[in-house]
Amino acid sequence: MGTKSWLSLLAVTSLTYSLSTAAFANTLPYTDIGNSFAQAAIVNLTAAGDIHGYANGTFEPNQMITRGQFLAYMMNTLQPYTGVKPAATGTTFSDVLPGNWDYSVVSSAQSAGWINPYWIDVSKGFDENNQASRGDVASFFVAALEHSSFHLQLPEGTTPLTFATDSGLFYGLPASANPIYLNRADAAVVLQNMQTLCQQATLHETMHIGPGATGATGATGTPIVMGFNYGGTIASDLTEDEQDTAINTVVYDGFHLDSSMQFQGSLPASFADSLHAAGKQVWALFGADQPTLLTQALTSATNRAALVTQIVQMSSASQVDGANIDFEDVPANLESDLTMFMQELTTALHAKGMQSSIDVTVPSAGSYSAAYNYGALGQTVNDVFLMTYDESWSGDTTPGPVTSLSWVQGNVNTLLQDGVPANRLVLGMPLYTRAWQTNNTSQSQSIPLSTMESMIASGQAVQSTMDATSGQSVDVYTDSSGIQWEFWQDGPNTLNTIGSLAVQDQLAGIGYWQLGDETASEWTTIIPSGLAAPSN
Repeated sequence: MGTKSWLSLLAVTSLTYSLSTAAFANTLPYTDIGNSFAQAAIVNLTAAGDIHGYANGTFEPNQMITRGQFLAYMMNTLQPYTGVKPAATGTTFSDVLPGNWDYSVVSSAQSAGWINPYWIDVSKGFDENNQASRGDVASFFVAALEHSSFHLQLPEGTTPLTFATDSGLFYGLPASANPIYLNRADAAVVLQNMQTLCQQATLHETMHIGPGATGATGATGTPIVMGFNYGGTIASDLTEDEQDTAINTVVYDGFHLDSSMQFQGSLPASFADSLHAAGKQVWALFGADQPTLLTQALTSATNRAALVTQIVQMSSASQVDGANIDFEDVPANLESDLTMFMQELTTALHAKGMQSSIDVTVPSAGSYSAAYNYGALGQTVNDVFLMTYDESWSGDTTPGPVTSLSWVQGNVNTLLQDGVPANRLVLGMPLYTRAWQTNNTSQSQSIPLSTMESMIASGQAVQSTMDATSGQSVDVYTDSSGIQWEFWQDGPNTLNTIGSLAVQDQLAGIGYWQLGDETASEWTTIIPSGLAAPSN
């Protein structure tokens, strides 16, 4: 069967741990992790009882970790998923005899099939005091998945280390990390990645990690048809969301980061309750777009942990199904910090039964896309929302389409090639077009889809030419002041054609910015065949 579906093979009714960074927001559990890149992972795993430090109050993050120590920590971390725990089974190695501190750990691991002699050299014993290598931990992890209810099967010719690396097991380690061996800080990050991968497997219909991953649906097993609320009142947004029967997932844009590192905004639980009753999921959007503010927020492990705590608490209080992160214009040097933040947040959300998603600009967006490690993010979050709109944007002085078929396909292909699993990629589409003054193209304005359609229907806009590159009609109109404008018809038919890529490429679904720019009657044309609208 190759790589199997984890969700259908694994039934975890509850998680026995949760993120506990709030308890350590001001007081860390160890005296020597204040500047460690692994601080959040160390805090979380310590709070869960999966790892520990030393009697003198230190963790020794830069000290090597042995095979025995790592295996003990891994068994603790994965116990909710594998059911394997330390026990003296009577089977062991000549150098790990009864009375050794890790006898019960190594004994249980061997009995459970975690120690594969084809992958890890145990010809002279277990070598419990050898420094743990990436190959060691990859082999332990893959064997644990193979011999548990996950029933993982490696693709033919794939080694555990290749599989683990492609799966994201070593994401978050700094560039300066030893490429072969792990220290205790490295181990904490790897253990948290193991935990995240297992948590994600319980929330996705298919197993997305590793080579050859396939799929065609979002986290719920149903294609996502998403719409963003923006700029309205809670009451008006709710009315609109309930009426938009084509939409099965609503993203409420209501929480934004201020200079005090606090997300401002609120959303009553009644909002999500009403939409849940209508059969829709609700995600809360947490946004920030100031480079200086994002630098402050992401480069500090303490600030990242505080943001994670806020997002989880606010999302839980609002009774939403997940958090959507919209961090834009992130400085390029924060790539690893942004990835680490999303790993930490995803772990925390999953522990509370919620999903994670992130909005990303297309790779060709210059500085706006510089900090997105698409592959790493795609292996971390439940869904990546690709903003395939503003191909021609307000800052362009050369008019063009807001979105076009070849441009969208090219950007989708890039993300898939970068390692974003197809069934975690949501195609973002605009519900607006843009018009430029014909005699002064430095002046432009957006036109909602509904307005554009009414202009064409009334004859206010007169078709002028066909743009050969985009395959879209270019229309002109004169406003009430006598100024002439031109725009590309990014209309319902165009959106349907481009949106069909989500079906063709078996993506998680499709999303639209922003709800309210369309009329209800246009949905039947906009939504491509294959993304069925729910019946409410």
